[in-house]
Amino acid sequence: MLATTGSLGDLHPFLAIGMALAHRGHTVSVATTQRYASPVQQAGLDFTPMRPDPPDDPAFHERFMHPKHGAKFAFREYLAPAIHDSYADLYAACKDADLLISQSMALAAPLVAEAQRLKWLSCVFQPFTLFSAYDPPLLPPLPLRRGGSREAVAWNERILDYSRNWTRRWVAPVDEARRTLQLPEGGHPIYEGQHSPHGVLALFSPLLGTPQPDWPQPVTQTGMILYRQPNVSVPEGLSDFLKHGEPPLVFTLGSSSAKDAQRFFSKSLTSAEKLARRAVFLTGSTQRPADLPEMLPEWATWHAYAPYPDVFPYAAAVIHGGGMGSIMAALAAGVPQLAVTYAHDQHDNARRMQAAGAGIALRRNQYSPRRAAHSIAALINDPSYAAKAGNAQELLENESGVEVACDHIETQLRNV
Repeated sequence: MLATTGSLGDLHPFLAIGMALAHRGHTVSVATTQRYASPVQQAGLDFTPMRPDPPDDPAFHERFMHPKHGAKFAFREYLAPAIHDSYADLYAACKDADLLISQSMALAAPLVAEAQRLKWLSCVFQPFTLFSAYDPPLLPPLPLRRGGSREAVAWNERILDYSRNWTRRWVAPVDEARRTLQLPEGGHPIYEGQHSPHGVLALFSPLLGTPQPDWPQPVTQTGMILYRQPNVSVPEGLSDFLKHGEPPLVFTLGSSSAKDAQRFFSKSLTSAEKLARRAVFLTGSTQRPADLPEMLPEWATWHAYAPYPDVFPYAAAVIHGGGMGSIMAALAAGVPQLAVTYAHDQHDNARRMQAAGAGIALRRNQYSPRRAAHSIAALINDPSYAAKAGNAQELLENESGVEVACDHIETQLRNV
């Protein structure tokens, strides 16, 4: 049983692993929000609903993706208050399971594993959620220090302890649920409490983060997990556009930031026009974004969705919202990228990508047509970005994240 919630970036790694496990002969179910029933079933896996389900409400997504208060809203007002519903759904789904595997926002997973005495593995999809004092996340507004010196580590430990204590109130319903279920007191659900004592899978490439002394133990870093959707192809019109003409700029905000896009697409259209470059907009919705004109110029096209691994290799540069899935897909394609970050882990993901030399990071409030055009021009005209992106692509081609994860999972199953 794989339990996850959040964006498609929080679902796709599990679908990649689930498909591989099914190919090895295992029965795999995915517990997640109702809106992801179709992608789970398209992957050939069993779907089981797990609340909460996010409303299709612009105000909700604006609060969820708020650059300062998004995390507080996500945990305090969305995830934690639904803990009893999440627990009931996952408890029922796990009755015949041999192994539970969860990601950090599936707050009910530790409780279900303890209540059913079920073998449990936890996963993290990016270094950010490990909250290391040695390799600290970019976590505004916390004044964390880099460099790894003894003084910096000690400072970071104090700051992270402060954050741990301050945010405990965000997840008070989870602590209350433990008491109601007569379970022992657990760790902080956002920090150490998300990690299983049976083992943690770090499902990301060493290119973006390497093991640190304060990572939870035991931990297995798998390398990159890139999901390739079965039976989903690039729309014919987009395929023709990609294959004929100068490599375009590809603009996309993934599945979370796209719901609070604001004027991202119109600013992007203007920046592409300034650069006289062809442009592709992947908008995340079958409805045309309100900030795009009804008739695009012939050098631009928009589509709701297309698989990143099939589109990004054609791009001159990819401009995206900083999600780990978007970053890894661009790195795997060997294409320079501009990350326009909104909230949550996006700032830290983009910082790590930028440190690898494969692109540039801007925050949403910095993204103007002029600055976007300047940054994209740098990506295209400075050969060092393409070279570093190509080097990253070569490194990632040698990683076998899905196979490593499945091997580890099968080892755990043999010990059930």
